[in-house]
Amino acid sequence: MWRFPKQLPNTNETISPEDLEGALGPFRSLPGHLGEHHWNTTISSELVRKTDLAVDVAYRFVNAKRSATGLKGFMSDGFHSSAQRVQRVGEWIPIDDTSHTFRTEGGLFMIWASGMHFHSPSASNTGMLKFGILVNGGLYTDLSLGGFDEVEEGVAMEQGLMGLKGGWTVEGVIPLPPGTHTVQIGVKAQANPDMARALPSFGFVNASIGYAEMLIVEIIA
Repeated sequence: MWRFPKQLPNTNETISPEDLEGALGPFRSLPGHLGEHHWNTTISSELVRKTDLAVDVAYRFVNAKRSATGLKGFMSDGFHSSAQRVQRVGEWIPIDDTSHTFRTEGGLFMIWASGMHFHSPSASNTGMLKFGILVNGGLYTDLSLGGFDEVEEGVAMEQGLMGLKGGWTVEGVIPLPPGTHTVQIGVKAQANPDMARALPSFGFVNASIGYAEMLIVEIIA
């Protein structure tokens, strides 16, 4: 990390372009790559965290969530009245109130998403749920929960989450190019082949999302 100028001009000396390049060239690659050798001992008194650095100098936090208040007072089919219903099979559905649109110069983003899912007590094993992060409307497959080999895997293989209720978590780091992006949690329902007789034409399951939350952290380079 040490850098030394190849040529230092003397006082009152006319500087040639070659000498100037020799003096400044070794330091041209340093911005963004500073180490412990590039700071002097007075910086602790010259740099004040609260006044000299922005709050988001290293990270920017974004939080988006939806919630079925209290998750009490269930309806006759076992779902809370404010929970988001998931019934259609075969398509990714955005989870309400988890969308965030932002503009970025490009970089890495850490994303955490979690929540609770519920199935109707009368049909807790008729369908499976998959969860993932939708970026500009499309699934980012590296940030998803559930199987995606829906052709070759046998009918006994679980493709997603089943059971009366449970929690789920999706997390990871994704790169985004410069521009405006919309990030949201998505859910996809898939019929359980072993319970196909319980579904009319494989068309619907009977599940809901009671709670979901997403935290986005932009890593500032």
